[in-house]
Order: sequence, then C-alpha cells, then structure tokens
Amino acid sequence: MKFWLPLLVVLVFISGCGTYPLNSTATDKQNLSLDSFSVIKSSDIPYDDLNASKSYLVYYSDNDEDIKNFNKEYFKLTGEVAPKFEGVMVIAKQGQKNSGGYGIEVESVSESNTNTQINLILKSPGKNCLVTAALTNPFIIIYIPNNYKEIVFTKKHIQTNCQ
Repeated sequence: MKFWLPLLVVLVFISGCGTYPLNSTATDKQNLSLDSFSVIKSSDIPYDDLNASKSYLVYYSDNDEDIKNFNKEYFKLTGEVAPKFEGVMVIAKQGQKNSGGYGIEVESVSESNTNTQINLILKSPGKNCLVTAALTNPFIIIYIPNNYKEIVFTKKHIQTNCQ
C-alpha cells in the first residue's frame, strides 16, 4: 500500500497537469468574423513563479520587441521554443491558484473596424470537484493570423459542476 499511493499521486499529477496542444481552429462564422484563430497551448501546469498574477499579454509580429518578449514568455510557460507567427499572439493567464481544476477557454473572437474582441471563459472547480493539490497557473495562448488591431478582452467566470 505504501508503494501504490505515491505512485497513484504521481500519475494523477502528471496526467492532470501536463501541457498539451489543442490546435483547435474556430470556423463558426456566427461568432467569428475573422478567418480563423488557433489555440496554440492551454494548460494549468505547476509553475514555480509564486508571483504569477492574472494578465493578458499581446504580442504583434511586426514589432521586434514583442517577438523577443513572446519568445521568452512562451519558453517560460511551456519549456519549448516559440513558433514563428504573422499577426498577433495572445497569452491569457489566470494567475497562481492553490489547486488544479482551473482553466481558460475561448468563447469567441470577433473583429470590428478598430479592434479584435476575445471573449474568455475562466473556469474554476466547483465545491464537490476532486482536484490536484498543487499550485497551478492556468494559461492559454491564442494565435490570430494576419491581425494587427488592438485586442480587447471580455471574460466570464464559471464553476465546474462536479458530482
């Protein structure tokens, strides 16, 4: 029993907290007036930045400083080399959380003459949810190709319903 419990904890931790590419592309033209957007990465991996705060970071490919800063932040979050892009990359972070079960999803992306609006859903675990007991820092990285407009965020909070 002493052997199985730590092994189970490690397996749950690894499987529930890894970084994984979603590679989902929005094509619903009712919610999206852009050609497409992609979720590059989404995760709630343990992240040892104890000062991590909620933030929305926007990086434009026509700005060398933005590209440099995106490369640093992408590597810090994923441990991988950042992809090259034409347009805008957005990183939305929920900040440090005391457990797993938190996450960020894109509800919709729309464009006006002056800006691009990203509607986010910020998820948190409900009262009866079984979650990983570890500090996490949920984030999502969104790519909007060939777009250089100002990015505007809206967000709504939902709790996961666990039985």
